[in-house]
Amino acid sequence: MKNDGGTLRIANRIFETRLYNYFLTTDEAQNSELFIFASDDKSQFVQNGHLNMELV
Repeated sequence: MKNDGGTLRIANRIFETRLYNYFLTTDEAQNSELFIFASDDKSQFVQNGHLNMELV
């Protein structure tokens, strides 16, 4: 990790993805307005557990 002008940069893509997924599971993130909006919008693209490419 490094500070790049006030932005955190992570060189390892796998570690970056794991951190991203972790922070999305926190109570604060799941109760945010943006998370709730995105969750509501997600259902129109995912049907029966699969991404509907025609809608995307």
